[in-house]
Amino acid sequence: MQLLRLLADGKTHSGVELASQLSISRMTVSNRVAGWVSSGVAIDVLPGRGYRLERSIQFLDQDKVMERVEKICKGKMPFVCIKESIGSTNDMAAQLMSTFGSRIVCLAEYQQQGRGRRGREWYTTPGGGFYGSFAWHIQTGFHALEGLSLAVGVELVEVLERFGINGVGLKWPNDLVTEYGKLGGVLIEVNGEVEGPCDVVVGIGLNIHIPDHVKQKVQQPVVDLVSLTRELPDKDHLSAEIIIAITLLLDSFTSKGFGYWRERWLRRDAFAGKDIVLTGGHEPLNGVGAGVNEQGALLVMTPTGLNICYGGELTLRRAETQ
Repeated sequence: MQLLRLLADGKTHSGVELASQLSISRMTVSNRVAGWVSSGVAIDVLPGRGYRLERSIQFLDQDKVMERVEKICKGKMPFVCIKESIGSTNDMAAQLMSTFGSRIVCLAEYQQQGRGRRGREWYTTPGGGFYGSFAWHIQTGFHALEGLSLAVGVELVEVLERFGINGVGLKWPNDLVTEYGKLGGVLIEVNGEVEGPCDVVVGIGLNIHIPDHVKQKVQQPVVDLVSLTRELPDKDHLSAEIIIAITLLLDSFTSKGFGYWRERWLRRDAFAGKDIVLTGGHEPLNGVGAGVNEQGALLVMTPTGLNICYGGELTLRRAETQ
């Protein structure tokens, strides 16, 4: 990651310069560049001149992130950990709970084993997105978390709107979408007692800049913030605002319930009134999207009446794409 930090400004750096600053050989520099390219980082190799990132990268500055978070959260600060490269922020956040207890936030510049819903791979590039997880301990059991992924989606969209990024909708139960494709997603993992104390980990992935050749690996259209806005938000500021929003949400969700966020979710429902199909159940369910109920279950209107559909293994798609 040190090599990428040296290249992060987007300028051309010679192999000699990089080797000197890293105290390694030029051959090792070449090998590391090749390794990052194979991982999806777009690096231009300029014969006789050196190396240059296709696009500059803003890496997180923990002091700047924490300054903003502390200003708003004050006496209710979570424990925040920012890593360069790890397997999974969800796994790391869960591990940190054993040492630091509840209210853990773990961010990473790069996830080697990022995952989405139903175990799907979440493709990441170093510094290319917001990759973070929030680990909270609750006393009220699984049922108190109904609709949590939807509420998290609302908060994320509202953060983006405050940065002037509009046109982002919500796809039940855990995706941020635009007309161009998927922008981000939420992964909820819960361990503990169904009716008693449990630990919940909320994983968030938000695409900031994903190279085209990485987008092509994904089995559905994806988009990033670079494609949606002329002026990219400062990553430190954006990350701090996400931490603040999700911290406040998790501190109050079990007392408020999803109903507190429901109307805001409905205003951003990307599938409202659309012909949809749900797969993953006993058989596909075709109908028209009719929003969600107070518990966050999807409502689908069919010729035989209103169907109430809960999460689990269900997958939502536009009917015409089938």
